[in-house]
Amino acid sequence: RGEGVPRDDLAALGWLSRAAEQGLTEAQFELGVMHRDGVGTPVNGTLAMHWFERAAARDVPHAFNAIGEMYLGHQDVAQDYTAALTWFLRGAQLDDADSLYNVGVRYALGQGVEQDEIEAYKWFDLAADAGIGEIRSRAVRARQAIGEGLMPLQVSKAKIGAREWLRVHGSASASLETLLRRNRPARGTALERHERIQ
Repeated sequence: RGEGVPRDDLAALGWLSRAAEQGLTEAQFELGVMHRDGVGTPVNGTLAMHWFERAAARDVPHAFNAIGEMYLGHQDVAQDYTAALTWFLRGAQLDDADSLYNVGVRYALGQGVEQDEIEAYKWFDLAADAGIGEIRSRAVRARQAIGEGLMPLQVSKAKIGAREWLRVHGSASASLETLLRRNRPARGTALERHERIQ
């Protein structure tokens, strides 16, 4: 972590590159972050995606979320809400709280999927349960914001959906395929209270 020595992003890039080439998944992910954010190297979304995909191929949960976020908008990656949702759902399969949260946001805003506040509440509920720290706080706030517009029966339906997801998702590659088939891109604008989600 560079404690006791001056920060040297270029040296870090070199060491991470060596480790990533040898297959160390966290190094692959961190190298993706450096290329995405332009730390020690110019911003390069193509290289960032390459390293995130290598980490995702080895089931690094936060790599799926990083790829999904790239598809939400990056200078080198065409915006594609459906692709973003697909990657977030794959991360959700691995209980990545950021991915769970981002699936909720897609449902709340109708990005890559038909807008569905009950589904959004479900995913925010799952993210709140899986997350710690800031991501948990964001998920709780988003769940509350969505919940304000739902009837009690709708909240109950969302919570049942969350419990069902937890019951089956460990063995649910079929469940993921069902979700991906069911979710069709839709147009629509977010309601005012959804602005608090972002």
